[in-house]
Amino acid sequence: MKGLLIIVDMEGCVGIQNIMDYRACCAIMMENTKVVISQAQKVNYDKIGVIDFHDSGYNMLELEKKYPHIPIVSHVWNMHNWEEYQDAILVGFHAMNGISTRYAHTLRPEIQCIKLGNKKIGEIEWLINTASFYGMRVKGVLGEDGARN
Repeated sequence: MKGLLIIVDMEGCVGIQNIMDYRACCAIMMENTKVVISQAQKVNYDKIGVIDFHDSGYNMLELEKKYPHIPIVSHVWNMHNWEEYQDAILVGFHAMNGISTRYAHTLRPEIQCIKLGNKKIGEIEWLINTASFYGMRVKGVLGEDGARN
């Protein structure tokens, strides 16, 4: 079985203009996710899962109606079956705290940094390491300019 896990954040999604317009941002986040799901279905992934990584993780409830066969998990700490997926794609990510971009932060505004050993890392590197721990290959990271960390 070939499985793809799509992990989606909001701030780096293509089309986000005004982060204060929550409804519009959720719609854009879902559209970005639909594009990735559509492409994943074309390359014949047997299993597709989505993690809503933004804030509470309840930003894409409409996706459950469109894709009832695809599990939509509200945030990484609620994900209990990482090992069922071989590949991952990160969608809509932003730079880590301390990088000069529009929406740079690390998890929450009050978190200055997270570390892996002595190295400061952002959400992207944290998730890549988590995926690697479970034996997944990260096939791509889509996000705002400067999101490389």
